[in-house]
Amino acid sequence: MRDQLQSRLEQARAAEQGIAQAALAGATVQQLAERLDRLQTLKREAAQVQIDAAQRIRAQLSAAQYAQLRQRAQASLAAAPAPAEYALLLPGHLPHLMPFVAQLGASAEHQQSLSRYADEQVRPALRPRLQQAQQLEQEIGRAVLDGRSAGELAPQLGRLAQLRREAAEIHLRCIAHVRQTLPPEQYARLVALATAKA
Repeated sequence: MRDQLQSRLEQARAAEQGIAQAALAGATVQQLAERLDRLQTLKREAAQVQIDAAQRIRAQLSAAQYAQLRQRAQASLAAAPAPAEYALLLPGHLPHLMPFVAQLGASAEHQQSLSRYADEQVRPALRPRLQQAQQLEQEIGRAVLDGRSAGELAPQLGRLAQLRREAAEIHLRCIAHVRQTLPPEQYARLVALATAKA
């Protein structure tokens, strides 16, 4: 089971890195659709392996042992990562570019255009999806600890995948907009700044 999980996670990591490189080089959401589908599948399979492992562990422990383990696991759920960590494409692989625009020395016109795009198109759409994904993943985690199977959680897992996919597409469209807005040399500097901090 550990090998299955490790394999899926390694494949997902490689898929994320490939998508990130292609997106930063100018690939569109449509061009990346098949890769995004594959990444979603890998992450869903990894989640199912983890859920199955939790059920096996529960079956092998006494009620008292499982209660202790469950209590520790629930404490770790409370210390959840930031919403960006719930994205399909993690910031470590595909950095968010907007925080670095101010460091770029771009023209006022470009800065205003990008800021307006982020304020009107990205943030209002991205944040709620990532927050919903965070909340849903935590609910799934609690349900797994309560003994629910991957099959029972299929609707929630599907919704989580949908939220992550929507967030990824918003992020990819933002990168495309930044790439189209900035001169090539500034875009290259921006990517270098963002990836150095990722």
